[in-house]
Amino acid sequence: MQHFVTVTQCENYLFQLRGGDKRDEPLAVVQALLEAFNNPQQQVPFVHIAGTNGKGSTVNFLQEMLIAGNVRVGAFTSPHLEQVNERIRINGVYIDDATFIRYVNELMAVMQEQQLSPNFFEVITVMAWRYFAEQQVDIALMEVGIGGRLDSTNVATPLASIITSIGFDHIDMLGETLTEIASEKAGIIKAHVPVVSTVLQQEAIAVLEQTARQQQAPYYGYGNHFTVEQKSEHIQYQSDNRELRFTLQMQGAHQMRNAAAAIACIDCLAPYVQLTNEHMQQGLARAMWAGRFEEIRSRVFIDGAHNEQGTAALVETLTQMYPAKRYHFIYAAMSDKDHAKSIAQMDAIAETITFTTLPMPRAATAEALYALSTHRQKTYTTDWQQAITSRIKQLTPQDLLIVTGSLYFISEARPFMQQLEA
Repeated sequence: MQHFVTVTQCENYLFQLRGGDKRDEPLAVVQALLEAFNNPQQQVPFVHIAGTNGKGSTVNFLQEMLIAGNVRVGAFTSPHLEQVNERIRINGVYIDDATFIRYVNELMAVMQEQQLSPNFFEVITVMAWRYFAEQQVDIALMEVGIGGRLDSTNVATPLASIITSIGFDHIDMLGETLTEIASEKAGIIKAHVPVVSTVLQQEAIAVLEQTARQQQAPYYGYGNHFTVEQKSEHIQYQSDNRELRFTLQMQGAHQMRNAAAAIACIDCLAPYVQLTNEHMQQGLARAMWAGRFEEIRSRVFIDGAHNEQGTAALVETLTQMYPAKRYHFIYAAMSDKDHAKSIAQMDAIAETITFTTLPMPRAATAEALYALSTHRQKTYTTDWQQAITSRIKQLTPQDLLIVTGSLYFISEARPFMQQLEA
């Protein structure tokens, strides 16, 4: 029987799933669901990507390089910006509505029959594995939701693993120190499977290297095994077995490192996948990731810098790329994050900063965010659309507007700004 007939109905159902009480055995629920559909995770060659920030961009660089090399590539990412189908795609094309709806109906039947209580992310993960197996992708790129060790994507052995960065996010689940967080992320490192890391902090690197040694997994770390640097006209990647000059649309030193992680991973995939330098240059030049330092209109940027590390990357990119401009921030966020450090970083470079809020239960109030700021030119409003519209009208050639914070905010603000008159 078909319970749902639209993607919206499916989405509403999935978002109210909270996961049941009987969750003592990690990953048991997702494994039971996968078993009901003939264990698709065992039929898909894949790369596993974890990290506090940079996962989505790294997936995107990999996807575009593989597509350029005529590889049929699945990608599973989160969160979505505008529609839930974005999370599951093949060669950049989202899963179609009919398949999405069919999968949710079939999964619901299994959940009721076996009395399973998965959460939203577990169900979407199972759908991604199913889709990639049924569509027989050459390779899938599976992005971790939270952490790694207990993440619902951590149910199979990949061809290679990537850990992009480690910072303070989801500390209630992953731990309060970089060492604790790193050990959760290191949970994706598998025996004899190569792992690429662009993690920068020494204490976190030590954990990853130790785990890799224990698992006898070849470890390739940024700075030691491969490097990347900006030259005048191009970016230069260097490792023992590859030298590559390339250009990026995505700006910032952190994006150069994400691209480097993707290149190093391609080399780990040989002989499974073989790309020429030309394929890699084409893919890297084409890669764009919506909502990540994206210039949505002239002098107006959006960036989903939803934690301290993301804000640091945003500030670094702004001051490097546009050092002489005046920065006007509009910021909204969820209440389950620690915003003080992000706001302090913006305060330090902002001309003005406006705090706003989203009509969502988990959203931080504009007043609460405003109270965390020490900026002289700060303000708050509950009308984020009016805040954006009026600030755009006031921009001079010396000004930049940066709309940032939660990816939920970006997902609302992006289509709104796209339809504004130029």
